[in-house]
Amino acid sequence: MDPETTSDFVGRLTTAFHDGDSQAAHKQLERYNVERLMQFYAAVARHDFSAAAAFLADNVSLEILGAIPFAGEWNGRDQVSAAIQANFALVDEQQPEIQSVTAQGDTVVVVARELGLYKPTARRYDVHWVQIITFAGGKIVRAREIADNAIGPDGPAWS
Repeated sequence: MDPETTSDFVGRLTTAFHDGDSQAAHKQLERYNVERLMQFYAAVARHDFSAAAAFLADNVSLEILGAIPFAGEWNGRDQVSAAIQANFALVDEQQPEIQSVTAQGDTVVVVARELGLYKPTARRYDVHWVQIITFAGGKIVRAREIADNAIGPDGPAWS
């Protein structure tokens, strides 16, 4: 992801968190978790996976659901970090767009759409996804992503 796209994507998290919630500025825990998620996303976007791993709890779990090649379940910082790195190695020209952010207590929910290139087929994709991120002590302890079937202009990007 290029630096401008990364900046727009990460910066939109704060704006989306405040959208429609006049009390968002007073929600300290939620704001902190959104800031931590911004830092995590920025590290992943830079492909700085060791920095991204620092935001993961030792016992973190990642589950990705949907008819996409990234679907699976991983547990523990090493497995989750390796899965994130492997998944991002499969895509290029990412253009994620935050649609909404909701935070309550230790949970942050991000709804987004992403366009990009799936490298193995050299086909464009257009996927909508929801990530449900749970924090404990400033670390991500659970991440669950639900994604649609990424239909691009030439049909499914994955086949």
